Amino acid sequence: MHSIKEDEDKEDDDAITEEMYDEATEDDRDDSADEPKTEGKKAKPAEKGERKISAIGVRVAKGVTMHGFALNVCPDLTKFNAIIPCGMPEAETTSMQRELNRTISIAEVTPVLEKHMVKGLAQVSKLEA
Repeated sequence: MHSIKEDEDKEDDDAITEEMYDEATEDDRDDSADEPKTEGKKAKPAEKGERKISAIGVRVAKGVTMHGFALNVCPDLTKFNAIIPCGMPEAETTSMQRELNRTISIAEVTPVLEKHMVKGLAQVSKLEA
C-alpha cells in the first residue's frame, strides 16, 4: 500500500541526495574549502531508472520515538542484492561513489552533510543557521 508518508520520505531522500550531489559536483571550488572536490565538469550520470541512495526512518514504540537516516557513500553494493530497498522493487541501490564515478570517503562527506543538516534543522525549527 502506498502512503503519503512514503511520498514525504521520498521527497526528503531526494532533497538530501540532490543537495549532496550538487555540493559534491560543483566546479568552482575554493581550494581552502573543506568540502568534496571533483575533477572535470558537473555531469549527472545517465538515467538508469530508479536508484536508492539514502533512507530516512521513523519508529514509535511504547511512547518512544526513534529516527535516523542512512546515506550510501561508499559501501559494498553487492550486499544490497539480497534486499528490496525501502520496499521499492524497481529501485537499484546505489552510492555517492558510484553516482559520482570517483572515490569518495565518509570523512569527505561529513562536513558537507553537517552543514546541510544544520541548515535544514534550523529551517524546520525556525532558527537561524
